[in-house]
Amino acid sequence: MHKSRARSRILLLGYLCGMMLLFLVGMHSESGWAATENIQICQLIQHNIDYIHDGDGLEIADINDDGKMDVVIAESVAGKVAWYEQNSPYSWTRHEVVSGYQKIEGLDVLKANGEIYIVILDQMGEELDLAGAKNEDVKGEWKNVTLDAEAPFVQCSLEADIDEDGDLDLFYSYEGEDQHEGGRICWLENLGGSVLEKDNWEKHTVSATPGAWWIAQHRMDINGDGKETEIVFTSRYKEEAGIFWAEPDLILTDPWIVHTIEDNSDYSPLHVTVGNFFGDGHRKDIAAAALNEGSGAYLYRYSKEYSREVIREDGNYHNIVALDLDNKDRDELLLVRGKALLSAIYDNIMLYQYEEGGYSCRWKTLYRKADDRIIPYDLTGDGYAEIITVAANDNSVDWWEVSFGVCPSPLFWDIFTVLMVLISLAVAVLILRGLGFKKVYSRFKERVRRNP
Repeated sequence: MHKSRARSRILLLGYLCGMMLLFLVGMHSESGWAATENIQICQLIQHNIDYIHDGDGLEIADINDDGKMDVVIAESVAGKVAWYEQNSPYSWTRHEVVSGYQKIEGLDVLKANGEIYIVILDQMGEELDLAGAKNEDVKGEWKNVTLDAEAPFVQCSLEADIDEDGDLDLFYSYEGEDQHEGGRICWLENLGGSVLEKDNWEKHTVSATPGAWWIAQHRMDINGDGKETEIVFTSRYKEEAGIFWAEPDLILTDPWIVHTIEDNSDYSPLHVTVGNFFGDGHRKDIAAAALNEGSGAYLYRYSKEYSREVIREDGNYHNIVALDLDNKDRDELLLVRGKALLSAIYDNIMLYQYEEGGYSCRWKTLYRKADDRIIPYDLTGDGYAEIITVAANDNSVDWWEVSFGVCPSPLFWDIFTVLMVLISLAVAVLILRGLGFKKVYSRFKERVRRNP
């Protein structure tokens, strides 16, 4: 009896000590934030749009021209494209577009001649297609045409008026045969007329880059000529992996001039994003992360010679995206963890926010493989961007609401989770003891001893 009471007291004391530690960590965190006049991001709140199979390829556009932003999605292995009509941020209606593709790796949206068209990157089919609604009925049947039938392992695209003629053109990347041989960064010139006619497009090479992979989703003025015409891209082919930027040559349709930001010194960059990470009043800084070769996530400060700083050196990261969620000077960063044992059960996406001295994790959650495009947009009209994502391994399309306020640090939630597990185990032990588990177990052992 006395031993039982002593154990109960120890459990109670441990519980009280744990709660006191949790309270102190929370108070320390809150007092730290309360001393700051600016609002802080506490967490992201997930809202589901739909559950799909193997989502890979995401874009947003006002497809039906009703003033509300809709979502375009690809089901990669199923080879299907659909769009979700926004009734409200909390209500969506699915409409089919096209199907029959081998493995869709990405999507884009072009607006031409007053109509919306969807760019489809079929990685295994080695082609880039364009789909448009028949009879201008976006909720009805769509038709598609192949614009480039020689794009092995096509990966990424970026729409832009490259030749400044008033029509949107298209950058895109493909890794090449065996994911490196013949890899290219190219652009398709819109020659005018019907965009669903292949002859109205002309292909040009920006750079012959084996393993060409991701193109940052914003052009920049890196060369200082006052025009945002340059692009940043990566190659993940191990022999020539790196981060590069390219500027047009004197003749736009000739191969561009390519500059190296980072070569294959100690890691292979995968995704790359651009933004304001150092508070210098521009969005020419670069962030990149590695998945296959090497590990980590890194920042590059804009200058004639980009200089590298470390965010993390542990783990492999499938994605990294710059997001301005709090409307302040420096962008936030969303990191998607890739190949790590614990990430399979815990922190697959992590939100990093700048604090004095550098970027640190403010929030994290389980969300398996938030794929290539992660898109900020103010869906709720509150003046702050929400985030639209697709999780290839969770099979869901979602948008995330940003919660602001005075909030505890991630350490608070880590300690809270551990304490809840320990308390649950302690309660389970007490319940089992109360049910006579010890006596039943003793009888079982005695039977085993007598009848080996």
